[in-house]
Order: sequence, then C-alpha cells, then structure tokens
Amino acid sequence: MRELALEHAAARLDDAVYLARMARLRGELEIVGTQPARDLPARRAVEWLDALAETWQKTDLVEEKSDVIHAGYEQIVIEGPRFVGLRLTPAAYRHGLALALPDAVMARPTGVGRAIATYDTPIEGRDEWVAAAKRLA
Repeated sequence: MRELALEHAAARLDDAVYLARMARLRGELEIVGTQPARDLPARRAVEWLDALAETWQKTDLVEEKSDVIHAGYEQIVIEGPRFVGLRLTPAAYRHGLALALPDAVMARPTGVGRAIATYDTPIEGRDEWVAAAKRLA
C-alpha cells in the first residue's frame, strides 16, 4: 500500500486508478485477516497462486509486476550477486508460498546481456513449513 501511495503522490497514477487499486488491496487484506491459516482451503491457495502467475504473464507494465512481487515478498535481502534472505508477506505465508515457491530461480540480471544464472532463494521459515508438511503427510 505504501508503494501505491508513493506512486500516486508522485503523480504516476491518476486518482481513479489509485482508488481502485487501494480498494482491491483493502478487500484482499480483509479476506486474509479474517480467515485463520489452518482453515484456508487448498483450492483458495491454488487460486491465489494462479492469480499471481496470470497477472505476471499478462502484463508488461513494471508497476503491475512490482505489485505481484510485493504481494509475495515483504523483504528481499541481496548481498553482491546473491540472495541472502527472503521474507514473505503474511498473506503469502498464509497461502503456503513458503512451500510453493522454488528453492532457486533462474534470472538474467540487468545489464548482464543474455547470461542466465541460477540463484538460491533462502525463504525465512521454509524449513519449518517443510517439516510441518512432512508431519502432516
């Protein structure tokens, strides 16, 4: 929400777009905040992941891709050329992304040309999620 407000304050979003996005975000926060994680149906988690993937694939707009990243990641810590830590948003943890996201990603850093490298993605709490999933299986 903060990033959205900053975009609006910088006049990069008009009032109607800003208000529509804020309404959508507030609605999503309300839904997530009222439903305990253990009662979240698996179908809802899959729908959430599918919506993120669809939004990512259908847009070329940097700000919309930024919204997708911010929906999943609260903090990304990078040290030199590697990820040091990734903290998901509370909603992402509630939707099971600690288990669903990959242990590593392939990416092409800006300015490197066509070289693609594999980067480990150390998500905080992933080990606990994996252990819990194994206990429940």
